[in-house]
Amino acid sequence: MAPDANTWLDLTSMEVEYLPEMWRHPPKEALAAGHGGGDYFEIMDFVTSIVEGVSCPIGIHEAMDMTLPGLISQESIRAGGAWLDVPDSRTW
Repeated sequence: MAPDANTWLDLTSMEVEYLPEMWRHPPKEALAAGHGGGDYFEIMDFVTSIVEGVSCPIGIHEAMDMTLPGLISQESIRAGGAWLDVPDSRTW
């Protein structure tokens, strides 16, 4: 039976299925780089895309989808908590 959508689910139960091996067992260089390896993997993806001529795993629009809400939230705070729409970079 699937858990109720409103019930807390321990995300560690999904690690093997969804979290890549490199994130589950990062090299010491990744851990030393900060943010649990996030900085390391982000730079490595960028370098790999240049050296090997492949696309980054996260495209510009996906990166903007993750960045813009945080930036807009800061503007909302400055505006006393006003509701502000988050722009869609795909329409620029």
